[in-house]
Amino acid sequence: MNKMLIALMLGALIFAEGALAAGGAVKSPTGVAPDRYVYYPGSEELGKDEIRLFACGTGLPAARRDQAATCWLVELGNGDKFLFDVGTGSMVNVAALMIPYDFLNKVFLTHLHTDHWGDLSTLWAGGWTAGRTGPLKIGSSRITVIEVEKTVSWFKV
Repeated sequence: MNKMLIALMLGALIFAEGALAAGGAVKSPTGVAPDRYVYYPGSEELGKDEIRLFACGTGLPAARRDQAATCWLVELGNGDKFLFDVGTGSMVNVAALMIPYDFLNKVFLTHLHTDHWGDLSTLWAGGWTAGRTGPLKIGSSRITVIEVEKTVSWFKV
């Protein structure tokens, strides 16, 4: 019984003083911890031997409002950036990272389901309107590349 009483008193004391969270004390259940540890693109240098991986989409073939289909952004310490798949709805999350589109010019598509390449046209057109000055390079299996080239040819005027 004494252990339970001590635990309750300790809990009440912590709640009264503010619960500790990453970056500091949170004084209310809806509060924000000061100096919260958050990464914003361009705010932390990537070492030459480091890799940064972003999940820009992890959802299913039918994209949902709050979850885009498959898309991974890989940043290498040498400055290269690769997108692995650009599933439906994922380019909203990629664009939110505010990375200049000249750096988003390499895409690898794993296969031809729309949850893996459904936003390719958004990347292509969005990159062009956002100032990408070079070509969009697409890698994949030979069959996937042929099919994607057919699809992209629909956009040529």
